Amino acid sequence: MIENYMKSYANQLKELNYDIQKLRTELLRHLILVASSLLAILVSLHSGSDEGNLQRWVFAVLSVVLALCILSAVVSLYAQLHYLQKAKELYVSSSIKAVRAGGAVEPVLVPHLRVFSVVQAMSYVCFVLAVLLMALYAILQVFP
Repeated sequence: MIENYMKSYANQLKELNYDIQKLRTELLRHLILVASSLLAILVSLHSGSDEGNLQRWVFAVLSVVLALCILSAVVSLYAQLHYLQKAKELYVSSSIKAVRAGGAVEPVLVPHLRVFSVVQAMSYVCFVLAVLLMALYAILQVFP
């Protein structure tokens, strides 16, 4: 009875982790798409000829923040790939040990690297900051 419960729990946990990873990957992909589109539109439509110094600084900082958002989101997507590759390596190693020992394959746990967590949080913060900077830039365009 307890064995069946543990197997059921393990399967539910596996499905939940898969869903979380899938949603995180989709969120990062969409964040990259939106941020790169915004950067391309802003750069292509920017004239800069009749702007004051403050508007130019806000635009420059906005461009840098959007570029950092894109870069950090791409690194975060790479982290997802890194974790999958590491899980595969650990699972193969665990399987080989189980076959040699004649036992069951142990579940594998891939440790999360703190740098990837920080970079992922940075991508979200940069995107929110970029939205706020775009609002400030729009206000400065209307009220120079």
